Amino acid sequence: MLNVLPLRTTAGRAVAACFLVTSFAACGGGGDDPPKAPESLQLLMRRGDSMPGGLVVNSVESARMANDRSVIAIASQSGTPAVNGVYLRRPDGDFQRVLDQSSPLASGLNLTDVAGLLMSATGEVTFKEGGNRLDRETVFSWVNGNLSRLASGLEPKAPAGFRKLGELRLGPNQRVAFTYGVNGEQPCSVDSSTGTERINCKLRLVYGTHDDLREVALPNELENQRPTSVGLEFNAGGDLLVGLPASGRNPLIGVVRDGQFSSLIERQARFEDFGVLLSATPRAIATNGDVAFDAGFDTNDDNVRDDERILLYSGGGFTSIAKLRDPAGEATVVDVRALAIDDLGRVTYQANFNRNPNEATGPVSIRQWDDGATREIAFVGLAGFGENEDDQGYRILEIESIRVNRRGDVVFVARIGFFEDGTEETVETRLLRDAGNGLETLLRTGSTFSGGTIAGIETLSDINDNGDVLLIVELRGAGRGLVLIPRD
Repeated sequence: MLNVLPLRTTAGRAVAACFLVTSFAACGGGGDDPPKAPESLQLLMRRGDSMPGGLVVNSVESARMANDRSVIAIASQSGTPAVNGVYLRRPDGDFQRVLDQSSPLASGLNLTDVAGLLMSATGEVTFKEGGNRLDRETVFSWVNGNLSRLASGLEPKAPAGFRKLGELRLGPNQRVAFTYGVNGEQPCSVDSSTGTERINCKLRLVYGTHDDLREVALPNELENQRPTSVGLEFNAGGDLLVGLPASGRNPLIGVVRDGQFSSLIERQARFEDFGVLLSATPRAIATNGDVAFDAGFDTNDDNVRDDERILLYSGGGFTSIAKLRDPAGEATVVDVRALAIDDLGRVTYQANFNRNPNEATGPVSIRQWDDGATREIAFVGLAGFGENEDDQGYRILEIESIRVNRRGDVVFVARIGFFEDGTEETVETRLLRDAGNGLETLLRTGSTFSGGTIAGIETLSDINDNGDVLLIVELRGAGRGLVLIPRD
């Protein structure tokens, strides 16, 4: 069974107490036996496994998952530099090689920098090879068991003029969209003066299916932009949410349907209650077309952004979900970021709070807005995770890797511990889930199962629409392992 903490609202910060306790040290310690991992946990890949084609796994680098529990993973073999391979694990447990050094499409590539792994809900896959350099990337597509080049800066270049990949997203029914950099009025440039390469190009957007990509006409000039300047997000219906860099009164956010861009909101739009809109970053688009975005406003007509909010666009109108300077107990909200909209219309977002309202960031609070009501799912400082023999209570010290699916499951990694003489002391790391009924512990460091002992939670890789969770863990004395926790 799972450990559950009760629901809380943002009305106060009462200390949470354990509601159901079934594992070691969950509410005050006791016993010497290590906690058990969920019986449903499955070890999918680990160091020493032999993959189709001959690669012997030294480490699991990244992984993603479809709704049917198909998993795509990048594994590396030992050596310097380490060579990568990409493998599909079917729901029946069989592995299939997607790309390794012996694949025909790997000719001329060294496969030491394979990254950018994505998998759609229906099982289509994209990834790239070649790092983040101009004219070096190759983007691959895996659809219906066939691997192809989706884009490349190597000859033959595709699409024409391709020099740098920007943002890429996968949608339903084999839909794909990505931006890429080309030479514009000036050639693409690289600035290394800060020690980090800063690439600027003219950007283009293509949209369609993997075998039929078409350029989307956009209203804004995209000259001399960073490759990631255009934001992209698909919904389950295939609508593509697009965020654009803008000046003047140009569109900031629009939606692409059937290959056509339609503006949703323009820069310098005036909101009676909020001010003049100067910036907008799209974060999520729901199946019904509702959009959540982060918005920056000028509230006193001096053309300077001095307020930020999360706005929900629904039914032709805008609703403020959260904003800066809201109270958070004895602290103040100093930053907000929308994360997701689920199929019930609930908006999950992150707020950072600080006792000093002039600070730009601070500890994290995860919150969920539902038709005007907001509840707090978890926050840094939340207690109720047990205590040690000196009665020092365990609480959340850090929150990271927040993921949300269409059903509204919120899953994240939390570092748990206590303070001693003002110093953080970490006790364990937990994988926590909120499905509307309080926090559940899905996995803890120190847990044992047939594959060994969980020494660390390295990466929360994915959560699919059904609630299955995929993650990369560190196995004590045995390197990284890829594990699946199916939804009950």
